[in-house]
Amino acid sequence: MTLFTEEYKTTLENTHKQTKYTWGQTAPMYIREISHFIKQNNIKDVLDYGSSWGSLKQTLEKHGILKELNTLQEYDPGYPNKVNGNIPQEFVICIDVLEHIEPELIDNVLDDLQRCTLKAGFFTIATYKARQILSDGRNAHLIVEPPLWWKEKLVKRFEIVQESYNGNTYKVYVGKKL
Repeated sequence: MTLFTEEYKTTLENTHKQTKYTWGQTAPMYIREISHFIKQNNIKDVLDYGSSWGSLKQTLEKHGILKELNTLQEYDPGYPNKVNGNIPQEFVICIDVLEHIEPELIDNVLDDLQRCTLKAGFFTIATYKARQILSDGRNAHLIVEPPLWWKEKLVKRFEIVQESYNGNTYKVYVGKKL
């Protein structure tokens, strides 16, 4: 199953280099609720799907949560050492990633997210144009769609446990579809 084209992988790698690997700063905003979910549900194995440079891992470590986990796997095709990290885990975190997927491959990526999510997931999806421009000149948000569009895609693969929308970001907790 194709999750990204080689051309886009190169674009992501180049964009990360151009931004001095600072692109991907959103995860720390959600640390309080992610930490709460991990503790409340006794989560021990996490996959950061679209981890970028690792702000989630760094923030979990800073808040003492990382040491409570058995596994924190990182996956990101824009980082050569993380391109094969989409290993299934009980809790998958995918923060501001899905809007960056090549439109023709979004269903493949959502199928892969479903495969990787053994128990639950926490996803946030931006529904607006990004400030970041990719190294190839395109807007970094390749898919700009409203929450309903995303929900229709997600419910085919997951049970929606909780969702919210603040006018910019669709936030959703999902469970394994039975």
